Amino acid sequence: MDVFNTVGIIVTIIGVIVTIICTAIAVNEARKAKDYSEKLKNAVKRISLLTAAERLRLVQDHIEQLPHRMRDFRGKNPDLSISKIRLEIGRAISSLQREGPGSIARKYLAEAQEELNQYEDSADRVAAKTPDYNFDADAKRNMRLAVQEAVSELVSATNKLEE
Repeated sequence: MDVFNTVGIIVTIIGVIVTIICTAIAVNEARKAKDYSEKLKNAVKRISLLTAAERLRLVQDHIEQLPHRMRDFRGKNPDLSISKIRLEIGRAISSLQREGPGSIARKYLAEAQEELNQYEDSADRVAAKTPDYNFDADAKRNMRLAVQEAVSELVSATNKLEE
């Protein structure tokens, strides 16, 4: 009987050791999976930020196409550029989080939208040839600056996520 008790104790001890080893392996694999998941989340955030920055570079091109003097207006329709700018800024804003990476860029883009509205109002006055029919050059400049700040912020936020 002592042999069976000794064998039983040895088998139990071996079982406990194997269980501890398997648990340690499982915990290590779970930690690796969590780290990988965090890396994937950061990669998705970086892609989102870079996509928004690229959209805003297109917006900058459209802003440059907007006339800022009456003589530049002839033969051009700023409404198309304005609608493209509005669309791309809206897409960029909707892709950015309210908090966290990109949130500061959202604020700059909100400013750019306000400046776009002011510019559009001035373009409407030019089209209607009202007495004060000049393009709002300040609104165009401020819009361009706000979009540039948003692009810089997005690139900076992307670089921070890579660290």
